[in-house]
Amino acid sequence: MLSDSLGCVYEHFDDDADLGPKVRAALRLIEREISEYGIAACSLSFNGGKDCTVLLHLVMAAVQHLGSCPRDFTVIYFTQPNNFPEVLAFIQSCEAAYGIRIVTLPPFKHGLQSLVAMNLSVIFMGQRRTDPGCANLRDCTPTDPGWIDPPLMRVNPLLDWSYHDIWKFLRTLHIPFCELYRVGYTSLGSVHDTVPNEALRRSPSSAATAVTSTATSPATSDVVAEPSEQLAGKEEVMSEFAPAWELRCGSLERCGRSSSSS
Repeated sequence: MLSDSLGCVYEHFDDDADLGPKVRAALRLIEREISEYGIAACSLSFNGGKDCTVLLHLVMAAVQHLGSCPRDFTVIYFTQPNNFPEVLAFIQSCEAAYGIRIVTLPPFKHGLQSLVAMNLSVIFMGQRRTDPGCANLRDCTPTDPGWIDPPLMRVNPLLDWSYHDIWKFLRTLHIPFCELYRVGYTSLGSVHDTVPNEALRRSPSSAATAVTSTATSPATSDVVAEPSEQLAGKEEVMSEFAPAWELRCGSLERCGRSSSSS
Protein backbone atom coordinates (compact mmCIF):
# COMPACT_ATOMS: atom_id res chain seq x y z
CA MET A 1 0.00 0.00 0.00
CA LEU A 2 1.13 3.59 -0.68
CA SER A 3 -0.46 5.10 2.45
CA ASP A 4 2.73 6.86 3.60
CA SER A 5 3.23 8.48 0.20
CA LEU A 6 -0.42 9.54 0.10
CA GLY A 7 -0.18 11.09 3.53
CA CYS A 8 2.69 13.44 2.62
CA VAL A 9 1.24 14.78 -0.64
CA TYR A 10 -0.44 17.72 1.11
CA GLU A 11 2.72 19.16 2.63
CA HIS A 12 5.65 17.66 0.69
CA PHE A 13 5.76 20.39 -2.00
CA ASP A 14 5.09 23.38 0.29
CA ASP A 15 8.57 24.78 -0.35
CA ASP A 16 8.49 24.18 -4.10
CA ALA A 17 7.59 27.54 -5.64
CA ASP A 18 6.77 26.03 -9.03
CA LEU A 19 5.15 22.64 -8.42
CA GLY A 20 3.72 23.37 -4.96
CA PRO A 21 0.91 25.70 -6.15
CA LYS A 22 -0.05 23.22 -8.88
CA VAL A 23 -0.28 20.35 -6.38
CA ARG A 24 -2.39 22.43 -3.99
CA ALA A 25 -4.69 23.65 -6.78
CA ALA A 26 -5.20 20.09 -8.03
CA LEU A 27 -6.05 18.82 -4.54
CA ARG A 28 -8.51 21.69 -3.95
CA LEU A 29 -10.27 20.97 -7.23
CA ILE A 30 -10.46 17.23 -6.52
CA GLU A 31 -11.80 17.77 -3.00
CA ARG A 32 -14.36 20.32 -4.23
CA GLU A 33 -15.79 18.00 -6.87
CA ILE A 34 -15.91 14.97 -4.56
CA SER A 35 -17.61 17.06 -1.87
CA GLU A 36 -20.12 18.56 -4.33
CA TYR A 37 -21.13 15.37 -6.15
CA GLY A 38 -20.37 12.74 -3.49
CA ILE A 39 -17.70 10.07 -3.78
CA ALA A 40 -20.18 7.49 -5.14
CA ALA A 41 -20.84 9.70 -8.18
CA CYS A 42 -17.16 10.25 -9.02
CA SER A 43 -14.83 8.23 -11.24
CA LEU A 44 -11.33 8.40 -12.70
CA SER A 45 -10.11 7.34 -16.13
CA PHE A 46 -6.93 5.31 -15.67
CA ASN A 47 -4.95 3.94 -18.63
CA GLY A 48 -1.63 3.25 -16.90
CA GLY A 49 0.14 6.29 -18.37
CA LYS A 50 2.30 8.71 -16.38
CA ASP A 51 -0.24 11.53 -16.24
CA CYS A 52 -3.13 9.46 -14.93
CA THR A 53 -0.73 7.78 -12.49
CA VAL A 54 -0.10 11.22 -10.97
CA LEU A 55 -3.84 11.87 -11.03
CA LEU A 56 -4.64 8.56 -9.33
CA HIS A 57 -2.18 9.36 -6.54
CA LEU A 58 -3.63 12.85 -6.05
CA VAL A 59 -7.21 11.58 -6.02
CA MET A 60 -6.41 8.81 -3.55
CA ALA A 61 -4.62 11.36 -1.33
CA ALA A 62 -7.73 13.56 -1.40
CA VAL A 63 -10.02 10.60 -0.70
CA GLN A 64 -7.87 9.67 2.30
CA HIS A 65 -7.79 13.31 3.46
CA LEU A 66 -11.59 13.48 3.30
CA GLY A 67 -11.84 10.34 5.43
CA SER A 68 -13.43 8.23 2.68
CA CYS A 69 -12.68 4.68 1.60
CA PRO A 70 -10.63 4.23 -1.63
CA ARG A 71 -12.86 1.36 -2.75
CA ASP A 72 -15.86 3.73 -2.76
CA PHE A 73 -14.21 5.68 -5.60
CA THR A 74 -14.68 4.20 -9.08
CA VAL A 75 -11.49 3.82 -11.14
CA ILE A 76 -12.04 2.87 -14.78
CA TYR A 77 -9.82 1.38 -17.44
CA PHE A 78 -11.29 1.99 -20.89
CA THR A 79 -10.04 -0.91 -22.99
CA GLN A 80 -7.43 -0.06 -25.60
CA PRO A 81 -6.80 -2.57 -28.39
CA ASN A 82 -3.23 -3.83 -28.74
CA ASN A 83 -2.08 -2.40 -25.43
CA PHE A 84 1.39 -3.17 -24.10
CA PRO A 85 1.55 -6.13 -21.68
CA GLU A 86 3.66 -3.93 -19.39
CA VAL A 87 0.86 -1.36 -19.24
CA LEU A 88 -1.77 -3.98 -18.44
CA ALA A 89 0.44 -5.47 -15.72
CA PHE A 90 0.96 -2.04 -14.18
CA ILE A 91 -2.77 -1.27 -14.18
CA GLN A 92 -3.44 -4.54 -12.40
CA SER A 93 -0.72 -3.86 -9.82
CA CYS A 94 -2.35 -0.54 -8.88
CA GLU A 95 -5.40 -2.34 -7.47
CA ALA A 96 -3.37 -3.84 -4.64
CA ALA A 97 -1.08 -0.80 -4.25
CA TYR A 98 -3.98 1.60 -3.67
CA GLY A 99 -6.60 -0.78 -2.30
CA ILE A 100 -8.98 -0.04 -5.17
CA ARG A 101 -11.03 -1.96 -7.70
CA ILE A 102 -10.50 -1.04 -11.34
CA VAL A 103 -13.53 -1.50 -13.58
CA THR A 104 -12.81 -2.47 -17.20
CA LEU A 105 -15.10 -0.93 -19.83
CA PRO A 106 -15.19 -0.77 -23.66
CA PRO A 107 -13.08 1.92 -25.42
CA PHE A 108 -13.65 5.48 -24.24
CA LYS A 109 -16.53 6.85 -26.31
CA HIS A 110 -18.53 3.62 -26.11
CA GLY A 111 -17.60 3.02 -22.48
CA LEU A 112 -18.83 6.43 -21.35
CA GLN A 113 -22.44 5.35 -21.70
CA SER A 114 -21.82 2.69 -19.08
CA LEU A 115 -20.96 5.40 -16.57
CA VAL A 116 -24.52 6.72 -16.69
CA ALA A 117 -25.85 3.26 -15.93
CA MET A 118 -23.44 3.17 -12.98
CA ASN A 119 -24.95 6.45 -11.66
CA LEU A 120 -21.69 8.33 -12.13
CA SER A 121 -21.72 12.08 -12.80
CA VAL A 122 -18.04 13.03 -12.76
CA ILE A 123 -14.94 11.63 -14.44
CA PHE A 124 -11.47 12.86 -13.47
CA MET A 125 -9.01 12.84 -16.35
CA GLY A 126 -5.24 13.31 -16.63
CA GLN A 127 -5.23 15.67 -19.60
CA ARG A 128 -2.72 18.53 -19.87
CA ARG A 129 -2.90 21.63 -22.10
CA THR A 130 -0.02 20.35 -24.20
CA ASP A 131 -2.05 17.25 -25.16
CA PRO A 132 -3.64 17.32 -28.63
CA GLY A 133 -6.95 19.20 -28.59
CA CYS A 134 -6.65 20.25 -24.94
CA ALA A 135 -5.25 23.78 -25.19
CA ASN A 136 -8.63 25.43 -24.49
CA LEU A 137 -10.03 23.04 -21.91
CA ARG A 138 -11.24 24.31 -18.54
CA ASP A 139 -10.83 22.65 -15.17
CA CYS A 140 -14.38 21.36 -15.41
CA THR A 141 -15.83 20.67 -18.85
CA PRO A 142 -19.02 18.71 -19.68
CA THR A 143 -18.72 15.93 -22.25
CA ASP A 144 -19.31 17.04 -25.82
CA PRO A 145 -22.93 17.17 -27.04
CA GLY A 146 -24.07 13.86 -28.48
CA TRP A 147 -21.46 11.77 -26.67
CA ILE A 148 -23.53 10.81 -23.66
CA ASP A 149 -26.92 11.73 -22.21
CA PRO A 150 -27.01 13.15 -19.62
CA PRO A 151 -23.57 14.74 -19.99
CA LEU A 152 -20.76 13.84 -17.59
CA MET A 153 -18.58 16.46 -15.96
CA ARG A 154 -14.94 16.00 -17.03
CA VAL A 155 -12.57 17.29 -14.35
CA ASN A 156 -8.98 18.06 -15.36
CA PRO A 157 -6.75 18.74 -12.31
CA LEU A 158 -3.47 18.51 -14.28
CA LEU A 159 -4.20 20.95 -17.09
CA ASP A 160 -1.38 23.35 -16.27
CA TRP A 161 1.22 20.74 -15.32
CA SER A 162 4.27 20.32 -17.56
CA TYR A 163 5.97 17.11 -18.67
CA HIS A 164 8.72 17.73 -16.12
CA ASP A 165 6.17 18.48 -13.36
CA ILE A 166 4.76 15.00 -13.90
CA TRP A 167 8.13 13.32 -13.52
CA LYS A 168 9.19 15.46 -10.58
CA PHE A 169 6.02 14.47 -8.69
CA LEU A 170 6.34 10.76 -9.47
CA ARG A 171 10.03 10.49 -8.64
CA THR A 172 10.06 12.75 -5.59
CA LEU A 173 7.36 10.63 -3.92
CA HIS A 174 8.77 7.33 -5.32
CA ILE A 175 5.42 6.48 -6.90
CA PRO A 176 5.45 3.30 -9.02
CA PHE A 177 4.92 3.79 -12.76
CA CYS A 178 4.87 1.65 -15.90
CA GLU A 179 8.27 0.10 -16.61
CA LEU A 180 8.24 1.18 -20.27
CA TYR A 181 9.17 4.69 -19.16
CA ARG A 182 12.51 3.34 -17.94
CA VAL A 183 13.58 2.31 -21.44
CA GLY A 184 12.90 5.41 -23.52
CA TYR A 185 9.13 5.52 -23.94
CA THR A 186 7.77 9.00 -23.16
CA SER A 187 4.16 8.71 -24.38
CA LEU A 188 2.23 5.43 -24.46
CA GLY A 189 -0.31 4.33 -27.06
CA SER A 190 -0.65 0.87 -28.61
CA VAL A 191 2.11 -1.53 -29.60
CA HIS A 192 1.48 -0.50 -33.23
CA ASP A 193 1.93 3.27 -32.87
CA THR A 194 4.48 3.67 -30.07
CA VAL A 195 8.26 3.33 -30.02
CA PRO A 196 10.99 4.68 -27.72
CA ASN A 197 11.66 8.37 -28.16
CA GLU A 198 14.62 8.98 -30.50
CA ALA A 199 15.51 12.07 -28.47
CA LEU A 200 16.51 9.66 -25.69
CA ARG A 201 18.68 7.37 -27.79
CA ARG A 202 22.03 6.89 -26.10
CA SER A 203 25.35 7.23 -27.82
CA PRO A 204 27.82 4.40 -27.10
CA SER A 205 29.87 6.72 -24.89
CA SER A 206 26.86 7.93 -22.86
CA ALA A 207 25.68 4.36 -22.28
CA ALA A 208 28.99 3.61 -20.58
CA THR A 209 28.29 6.25 -17.91
CA ALA A 210 24.53 5.71 -17.61
CA VAL A 211 24.78 4.10 -14.17
CA THR A 212 25.67 7.46 -12.64
CA SER A 213 23.40 9.58 -14.79
CA THR A 214 20.06 7.75 -14.58
CA ALA A 215 19.46 8.17 -10.84
CA THR A 216 18.54 11.84 -11.37
CA SER A 217 17.46 14.04 -14.24
CA PRO A 218 18.11 17.72 -15.01
CA ALA A 219 14.50 18.52 -14.11
CA THR A 220 14.48 16.44 -10.92
CA SER A 221 18.00 16.74 -9.57
CA ASP A 222 16.68 16.99 -5.98
CA VAL A 223 15.27 13.46 -6.19
CA VAL A 224 17.18 10.70 -4.43
CA ALA A 225 16.47 7.29 -5.92
CA GLU A 226 15.25 4.43 -3.78
CA PRO A 227 17.53 1.35 -3.70
CA SER A 228 15.23 -0.48 -6.09
CA GLU A 229 15.29 2.54 -8.40
CA GLN A 230 19.08 2.64 -8.32
CA LEU A 231 19.17 -1.02 -9.33
CA ALA A 232 16.73 -0.31 -12.14
CA GLY A 233 19.04 2.50 -13.27
CA LYS A 234 21.89 0.03 -13.67
CA GLU A 235 19.69 -2.29 -15.68
CA GLU A 236 18.88 0.63 -17.98
CA VAL A 237 22.50 0.57 -19.22
CA MET A 238 21.45 -2.37 -21.36
CA SER A 239 18.84 -0.21 -23.11
CA GLU A 240 19.61 1.87 -26.17
CA PHE A 241 17.50 4.64 -24.67
CA ALA A 242 17.65 6.77 -21.53
CA PRO A 243 14.59 6.84 -19.23
CA ALA A 244 11.68 9.18 -19.88
CA TRP A 245 12.54 11.65 -17.13
CA GLU A 246 15.84 12.50 -18.84
CA LEU A 247 14.04 14.10 -21.80
CA ARG A 248 15.26 17.69 -21.71
CA CYS A 249 12.58 19.26 -23.92
CA GLY A 250 8.98 18.49 -22.95
CA SER A 251 7.76 19.47 -26.40
CA LEU A 252 9.41 16.28 -27.72
CA GLU A 253 7.23 14.09 -25.48
CA ARG A 254 5.28 12.56 -28.37
CA CYS A 255 8.15 12.00 -30.77
CA GLY A 256 7.76 8.26 -30.24
CA ARG A 257 4.14 8.32 -31.33
CA SER A 258 2.53 8.04 -34.75
CA SER A 259 -0.77 9.20 -33.20
CA SER A 260 -1.75 11.01 -29.99
CA SER A 261 -2.37 9.69 -26.48
CA SER A 262 -0.73 9.86 -23.06
